[in-house]
Amino acid sequence: MNQGELASQGAADIVPMGSVFRVLIVDDTQANRALLRAYLARLGFETLMAEDGEQALDVYFCEKPDLVLMDLMMPRMDGFEAIARMLEFTEKRWVPIVIVSAMDAEYDVVRGLEAGADDYLTKPLSFQLFAAKMRNLRRALELQQSREEARQREAAIADAVVDGILTFDTDFRVVGANRAATAIFSMPGVSLIGQDVRHLLCEVTGQTRWEDSFRAYLAGKDPSFIGSLCELMGWRLDGRSFPAELCVTELPVMERRLFIAVARDISERRRVGRQLAENAARLQQYHDEAEAEAELAKEIMERHVRRDALEQSGVLHCVIPTQRFSGDIVLAARSQNGLLYAMLADATGHGLAAAMSGLTIVTDFYHAVETEKPLADMVVALNNALADLLPIGRFVSAAVVVID
Repeated sequence: MNQGELASQGAADIVPMGSVFRVLIVDDTQANRALLRAYLARLGFETLMAEDGEQALDVYFCEKPDLVLMDLMMPRMDGFEAIARMLEFTEKRWVPIVIVSAMDAEYDVVRGLEAGADDYLTKPLSFQLFAAKMRNLRRALELQQSREEARQREAAIADAVVDGILTFDTDFRVVGANRAATAIFSMPGVSLIGQDVRHLLCEVTGQTRWEDSFRAYLAGKDPSFIGSLCELMGWRLDGRSFPAELCVTELPVMERRLFIAVARDISERRRVGRQLAENAARLQQYHDEAEAEAELAKEIMERHVRRDALEQSGVLHCVIPTQRFSGDIVLAARSQNGLLYAMLADATGHGLAAAMSGLTIVTDFYHAVETEKPLADMVVALNNALADLLPIGRFVSAAVVVID
């Protein structure tokens, strides 16, 4: 079909295209290149041109086309050698190669496909057949493009995660790692690929309990392994270890079974935990010392307060016991002539400090009772004693009565 016949094709033969893919046309005949270019333009493709195999390689490696239409019989370098050279250039993406040649013998077709071509078209071309082939290849390229975009989105999400993510297979070999994993293990991403994940994450005792659980899961015996957390030791490139937390889940991939290990460096959490435990121990020690001090304060005060005098004074009283001595003092006693002395006092502070502050007025109170000291003199004596004993900020407040 020539370009005039192509122009006469109806719109029904043309399928609108979405994404624009670039096609490298390799043919030593200018008329053939022009015809293929016209065909591809009608189908929504962009085109690149090469006149022989050597020129095709230059364009292929420089421009990175999405599809190649390759003639076989060309000067300097034929299509077979050009295809072999292109396939030596390993790429993550698939670039389909379609042979377009006048060599239509079965031997030639088989030889072209065995050389690495994905399809074979013979000249003269049928536009209908050519368009159908291109539509199929376009769908395959769109699928590849969508999968690559999805992979890039997933990689971007994985790199945004603060936890290390290792993808590994059933042989424990790492096939992928996010940015956080390279930082956690202090190892470049290229170096992580191919590592045995068991050498990166192992039990503290040297045992491999998580490995056993993983193998049991593969055998269908331990489904609870997936999604469960375990703590173990991680190893960095320089040989340093760190406490780690591991959670493994399986990827829903059809080609082969792949698993994701989410590893978290819990060194900081362990440090904070130890610090909290130390703080708790210090608080408990302080509490125990305070309790012991309170018991000592109560015992000291009990030895100085004359309970028998308080009971025989005829004063109704109630002292509610507290867990810790808080400085409250109730005293009552009668003198030899029947005068009733009573005091309700409160020393600042708690525990031993309050007991020490109150001891002076207890002793001076009983001395005042024995000598039947007048109330005014008693208060002056108590105040002077406290002023001599207590530092600034410490005091005892008291209500004192003397009844005849």
